[in-house]
Amino acid sequence: MNARALWQRLKSIRHVEWIVLLIVVGIAGSVLMQEGAPLQSSNTTDLEKRLAHVLSAVEGAGRVEVIVHTLAEEPAQTVGAFGTVSAQKAGEKPSGVIVVAEGAERLQVRLDLARAVQTLLGLPASAVEVLPKQKPP
Repeated sequence: MNARALWQRLKSIRHVEWIVLLIVVGIAGSVLMQEGAPLQSSNTTDLEKRLAHVLSAVEGAGRVEVIVHTLAEEPAQTVGAFGTVSAQKAGEKPSGVIVVAEGAERLQVRLDLARAVQTLLGLPASAVEVLPKQKPP
């Protein structure tokens, strides 16, 4: 059975467009959920711990929590002498950071924290977000 005959047969089913749309939405939703999974992880990485420790030392920052979103880098290949090719191990490259700090209500503290993260990780300002920590009720 070719694709055209299959499509004609599917079109004869009532509301096939809605069924196909629901399937596509379901697949897209599951892909998006998988991509967002690292942000929902409760495991704190060494990088996040080190960043939180350094950033909490910034004057006025108070207690700091950090989440670093990373993307896997492609393995790099280098060509050495005599045409040998060696693959370097793929690492993870930080692509975005969220900092939540007690003192981030003050603009100067927020700017200092953002600038420190940008410098330490080599990220653009658009990849760093500094937010004030919620006060307990």
